[in-house]
Amino acid sequence: MSEEAVTNITLEYPITVQQDDGSKLVIDTLKIGRLKAKHLKHLPESMLNGKKGQKAKLKIHEIIPMVAGLTGYSESIIEEVDLDDLFKIADAIGELMGE
Repeated sequence: MSEEAVTNITLEYPITVQQDDGSKLVIDTLKIGRLKAKHLKHLPESMLNGKKGQKAKLKIHEIIPMVAGLTGYSESIIEEVDLDDLFKIADAIGELMGE
């Protein structure tokens, strides 16, 4: 990831990814980068169309594209993250967004 990480999230349940060369990569930490305008395109409509001050109801699967954008990993890799870890990541992103 080219930009400086804002938050490091240690996964309770590391994921293993098969790389193109056949080797395996174990991911045990995700680095969440700085939130930028380009990441907002990954937000679901329910968050973008909500009223000011109203807490958006975000379904957990809706955060996968944003996590992919913030970490630099593909959505298919983020889909392998354990649900407990995904909730932890969602909380960290919420803090970055000031919620």
